Amino acid sequence: MHRAFYIVISLAVVSGCESLLDVDFQYTPSEIVVIAPFTEDIPWQVTLQKTSSIHDPTPKPDIIEDAIVKIQGDDGSSLELSHWGGGFFTSPEAFPHVGVTYTLTVEVEGYERIEAVDRIPDPVVVNDVRIFDPIDTNTGRRFEIEIQDDGDVDNYYELAITNSNLHGTTFKVTNSELEDQMRSFAIQDPLLPDITQPEINRALIRDSPFNGDTFVISFTEQYPRYSLEPTVYIRTVSRAHYEYYRSQIIQENSNNLPFAEPARVQSNISNGQGVFAGYHRHTHGAIT
Repeated sequence: MHRAFYIVISLAVVSGCESLLDVDFQYTPSEIVVIAPFTEDIPWQVTLQKTSSIHDPTPKPDIIEDAIVKIQGDDGSSLELSHWGGGFFTSPEAFPHVGVTYTLTVEVEGYERIEAVDRIPDPVVVNDVRIFDPIDTNTGRRFEIEIQDDGDVDNYYELAITNSNLHGTTFKVTNSELEDQMRSFAIQDPLLPDITQPEINRALIRDSPFNGDTFVISFTEQYPRYSLEPTVYIRTVSRAHYEYYRSQIIQENSNNLPFAEPARVQSNISNGQGVFAGYHRHTHGAIT
């Protein structure tokens, strides 16, 4: 009996003696981060930052103020953007155009030359937008967007809702054809049921289930907004835009799962991170 008691105490003491574990983090040099979405009715805008390393004394993103930022179009156009402060580069009088492929170049001392290529996709053909009142006081409004998809190309769409107070609202996409795509927007815990209609504030959709057809995208608000007029934003976005923001969401969701495979954000920026991507916007509602 005494021997058994001694063994139990010994095991407890040994298990409580934990040694310090030294982890050697590999040094990763900083990279340039470019955020540059563009569309035809907004002047060129490019934001530049630098990533920071875990070894830096104050690890935080740093803005870049001294850079040469140029945009060239395959129509022969050429433009150099000016720095307006805070890492924000623009040219207020210059606008992108549909049908032109643009090349962005960024030169920063001490870094490799950055380059990215993209164009504004053709506008989405919206046949109708229908808004239905809630069926009771506990549900939100239901929306239907009827679009005519172009069958000649792969199309990518982005949806969002803003109310008249300028606040975005969460919603669920309810089409069974889009359930596989919507899984990417939810944290899929293996111990919980599969989530195919997550609550989101932005939907990214590729046209593979309805390529070349008329299709009605259905979604519902999560919370009643009786006194607020909604505005529905429908974008056609480039593949670069779709892959960057979708992979960003997947990475954020994976960070909350201890056994998930690492997810890397998909960027079209060579020698850097971020996105240079065109989009075309259609709005329906109070805010235009």
